[in-house]
Amino acid sequence: GNGIRKPIGFAAYATAVDDGTGVSWGKIGHVVSGANGAFAAENPADKIHDLIGTLIAAYLNGARFVTRRQIITLIRKFKDGQGQYLWQPSLVMGEPEQLAGYAITRAEDLPALGNGSLSLYFGNFSEGYQIVDRQGTRTLRDPFTNKPKVHFYSTRRVGGGVVNFEAIKAMKFSA
Repeated sequence: GNGIRKPIGFAAYATAVDDGTGVSWGKIGHVVSGANGAFAAENPADKIHDLIGTLIAAYLNGARFVTRRQIITLIRKFKDGQGQYLWQPSLVMGEPEQLAGYAITRAEDLPALGNGSLSLYFGNFSEGYQIVDRQGTRTLRDPFTNKPKVHFYSTRRVGGGVVNFEAIKAMKFSA
């Protein structure tokens, strides 16, 4: 969400270049991919490792990638120096797919790959993002407005936002 009558999604926050020393509070750190709207032509997997390297070690346990299927399709083709694919499909039911040893979550509502897009995130989202459910679902019974019928109105107040900017990092697809 963008915060207008809905929670603020982590993709709605401003970002700043993160070289591993961190960024100012209120911004999510990002690493550039090395090419406009794509991964770098040479050694594109290095940028994935740079992204992992910007996350503080305390947040690596439980960290995961979040991206669109379009980005996953590109990453599936990456190989290491021995010709082995970095992508590790899940061979066990219920276990997530992995990239460089970290789980991957697909989120089609992230921006599509383009010049300057933030389409790949990495971090410990349980530490970095908080969802708030104020009182659960409330139901109001209205027997008077449309007699003889009874109307029910249900409402729910939900919010969310980044609470720890050190725990989430992004990849910006630019040179």
